[in-house]
Amino acid sequence: MNQTSAAWLAAAIDGEGSIVFENKRSVRLVVYNTDTMFTRKAARIMGGQHRFHNSGRKPTWRRCWKASLYRAVLVRRVLRAILPHLTVKASLARRALRRLP
Repeated sequence: MNQTSAAWLAAAIDGEGSIVFENKRSVRLVVYNTDTMFTRKAARIMGGQHRFHNSGRKPTWRRCWKASLYRAVLVRRVLRAILPHLTVKASLARRALRRLP
């Protein structure tokens, strides 16, 4: 991942994403947005999946898309690349890196 992509993904995760702790050893990265081009780009950069996200939808809500990454080896690689560019979620990323095998 080049520095431009790492900075873009860090901003996407800081603003529209999450670093999710699922259990003692599992961490996933997720980016949600109503713009499918935005989430497709996030999925492509991090090497993850892109899917329609329908959780808790109300009839008036716009369609929401999700880019996600679950594999620990890949999550670790992505977090290391984006950590220098994170602001809001930098401490969560450091905690996630300590937790991942």
